[in-house]
Amino acid sequence: MMRAMIVEDEPAHRVGLMRHVRWSELGYEAPEQAADAEEALARMKTEPVDVLLVDIQMPGMDGLELVRTLRGSYPDVFVLIISAYDEFEYARRAVEIGANAYLLKPVKIEEVERWLTTFHEEHVLARKIAEEEALLKKKWQGSLELAREKFLEELLERGTGLAPMTDKECRRFTELLDLPYDEFCAHWLLFATEDAAATPAQPATGQPATMQTVPQVLETVKTVLSGDGIVVSAKSQPNMAAALFVTPGGGGPGVRTLLEHRLAAVLEALAAVGVPVDSVCVSETADEWKRIPKLYQDALLALEKAGSPESKIVWADDVPVDDLRGPGDLEQLQARMHEKIAAADLDGYMKLLASFFNRIAVGISFRQTLAFCFGLVEKLMRTAELQGVRIGDESAYIWRTLIDCANPADLRSAVFRVSERITEAITRAQCSRKHQVIERAVEYLHDHLHENITVKEMAHAVHLNATYLSVLFKKEMGVTISDYLQQIRIERAKELLRDHDAKVYEVAERVGYQTSSYFTQQFKKWVGCTPAEFRKRRL
Repeated sequence: MMRAMIVEDEPAHRVGLMRHVRWSELGYEAPEQAADAEEALARMKTEPVDVLLVDIQMPGMDGLELVRTLRGSYPDVFVLIISAYDEFEYARRAVEIGANAYLLKPVKIEEVERWLTTFHEEHVLARKIAEEEALLKKKWQGSLELAREKFLEELLERGTGLAPMTDKECRRFTELLDLPYDEFCAHWLLFATEDAAATPAQPATGQPATMQTVPQVLETVKTVLSGDGIVVSAKSQPNMAAALFVTPGGGGPGVRTLLEHRLAAVLEALAAVGVPVDSVCVSETADEWKRIPKLYQDALLALEKAGSPESKIVWADDVPVDDLRGPGDLEQLQARMHEKIAAADLDGYMKLLASFFNRIAVGISFRQTLAFCFGLVEKLMRTAELQGVRIGDESAYIWRTLIDCANPADLRSAVFRVSERITEAITRAQCSRKHQVIERAVEYLHDHLHENITVKEMAHAVHLNATYLSVLFKKEMGVTISDYLQQIRIERAKELLRDHDAKVYEVAERVGYQTSSYFTQQFKKWVGCTPAEFRKRRL
């Protein structure tokens, strides 16, 4: 039950409220009474209440001054002002000092009860929230680090969407998670690890080294920096470890110096255990939680634009970056991404895709972003079909996946999933086609080894550019076309030389050599002896 106090110098008014309001039904005990402000102050010190019904005009201290005095010690008490003055100025002053409601005399009991009901509902809700927060605190006692990571993940996701976290929500979460709210400075630390495609698998796990690198980087950062502030890990992207470093009490020039020394120690420690880190980007300083998502995007773009810096530590405020601000920028980026897809440069496409999502700014609506992604995926699907990938019924699933996205964070995740799925299928198809082309090329060499073969003729036979065929052949077979042709000619010649009736010049002609002298020279180069010596050894 809630407790209330009627502060009114007219006894008849106090008695009327006592008798006619359904206190018990509304969830209240029988109310306390005070004839003036001084008596109310004294009673509040010994028996504080949840709701005050206060008259403005009373002898001595008036009702407004009473409320102003009580607010400092009892900020959560509900105040219902009852006044005979209908001037706007009184209502304005009442609101300024923190009154929750303002009623004019003669009051209607229904209106009083309506406000008492509202106060009771808000009181119950506040208690429920307090109990939930207490349970959360108890639950998070053993997993505070994980809870902070979840908070940071939600802050980032909502920060890039249409419903960013409010100041009130940020304050509530930071209080629950023992994070500073009013006086602090925060910096993103983004560690770029080596490209997964160039990183060998680890024997112990069979996974790329970068799969193990990110946790090692984050653990090292926490070990080195935990004594200077709070380190919260963020959901990492491929080839990148991200953490937020929070320093309570505000920042200053000393923070940059501190981070320079600590990050140098982190990089040294990682190098000592063989963990590959290309560079680390430090974001601009955030002194408000709502700025943290934007600074994360800026740091990502700065890291990308810095490329391979001379110093491994990159400061985002030293790197000039531009966001995507409108349709013109989108069209240019889309054209570049289409070029990458058309050229089958799938790695280049995925890098531009990451750049696109890192650079989205407020100037681009979610609808524009969705349309942009639809165009990319459609182009990717067409390319896949041209490469022999059968999309079929899966196209409906792909479009449904994109249509169901409700915010940029969901869209980013969906587009990356779909793109990775399609690019992997294209890569498999390309590998299969390359294998088939090389098989045909090898077959052509065997069938025509007795002829004067040129790479141009061979490329025409397998429907490829001569230069590309030469590169592809070397990559797939490990030797050049010329060396492979020499090898199979010599092996065929060795078989023919077993027939002692065959002349050396006849064998040379049958395996594609124009003169017996050149044939002898090449045979000795590859076998270590002349054709005649080889034949004698076989006797």
